[in-house]
Amino acid sequence: MKKRFSISFLVLIFLCAACATQERPIKAFDQFQLPVVINSQYADSAKKGVNEVAYLQIVFPPYVGKFTFSDTIDIAEERQDTAFYHDFIDRRSTFIENQHLSEVNGFEIAVDYETEVFYPDWRYYEDSTLYPFYPIYIINSTQTDKVFFGKEGHGFGIQEASTDINSSRGNWYPIEQRGVDFCGIGRWGMTVKPKEFLVFLMAKYEGDFETKLRVRMQNGESIFVSTPFEGKINKAQFYQKDGSTWAESQDLNFFFYGSTPKYNLD
Repeated sequence: MKKRFSISFLVLIFLCAACATQERPIKAFDQFQLPVVINSQYADSAKKGVNEVAYLQIVFPPYVGKFTFSDTIDIAEERQDTAFYHDFIDRRSTFIENQHLSEVNGFEIAVDYETEVFYPDWRYYEDSTLYPFYPIYIINSTQTDKVFFGKEGHGFGIQEASTDINSSRGNWYPIEQRGVDFCGIGRWGMTVKPKEFLVFLMAKYEGDFETKLRVRMQNGESIFVSTPFEGKINKAQFYQKDGSTWAESQDLNFFFYGSTPKYNLD
């Protein structure tokens, strides 16, 4: 009897351990909801830094994947659904936007500033430190396929900040600018089917200036601007590192996606 009890007890322990190691099932949704974001690619013990900056930043918002509407996503590269690779559109062409002009509109953009995601920052590519970002979602809630464009491992977008936390009293200015990329190849399109969304990451900065922020993304010739949300920055981020301004001949629309930097208006 005692031996039978011991065997039964060991079987019970084994079953409990097996249940404990199972991943939490992912729940699918018919409508988009902000998901829980995990990144199983990096250990919790990985070295983490902060985004303490004192001037306007050059950025390439990282693209981290496409997902179906669900309550949890894992942005680790090895956990990406390889079926989505079939939804890439002609990565070799530099003019793919011209072939899908009717499919770039209709996206929604959602921001989850409260979620902090630690991820490598291209500005410190020789550093293994992970830096804080927050996710933004490009959502297809329509009934038809849409197309979103990017290049290599990033999308095209920046953050803007208001000069006053009451955005009705403040003015909006960019705190980031598009980087200069001299390579003419690497552009891609991604078909985003109904009930799917893309995830990009935006840098989450340190600072003592509490204000409203918003995200400005470009898709082809279309510009998407998010709903404002509260955040923190360093006020010096409105200005260039060396205090310079842009000449009229320079393409402000290209670098700021239709926004105008504050230092050009002071």
